[in-house]
Amino acid sequence: MRLYSDRGIANVWNRNLEIYFKNANCDVLDFVGDAGELVSMSVPQARSLTRQTIAIICKQKLNFKALSRASDYSSMANGKIAEALTNQLIKSQKLDAKKLLISEHAYVLGQSFWHLEWDAEAGENIATPAQPPQ
Repeated sequence: MRLYSDRGIANVWNRNLEIYFKNANCDVLDFVGDAGELVSMSVPQARSLTRQTIAIICKQKLNFKALSRASDYSSMANGKIAEALTNQLIKSQKLDAKKLLISEHAYVLGQSFWHLEWDAEAGENIATPAQPPQ
């Protein structure tokens, strides 16, 4: 399929980026008219409309709710801990700002990728409980 070949998708990305960032790096004021009495201003409309759409779509902040099948105290307490952990991760990793960025990339380029590196060596070691004899 031509769309997913290297040349096809690259052409789509280049076209969309050119439209999205049009006039971003050039002088946006120009004097026009018979004697230069009018000022013409270039406005990157595609970027403005895209940012407005993304702002409306991503207005709600990330929020996770832990669900458990059991209704005993320990399950409910674990659910509260899970919600606190997810809220802490959202703040420490700045996931709301990253959500806006990947939404913008997906809107302009048609795809976006998000990855997270897990550091298994981070944090303090927790001693494993001794196994009961069998």
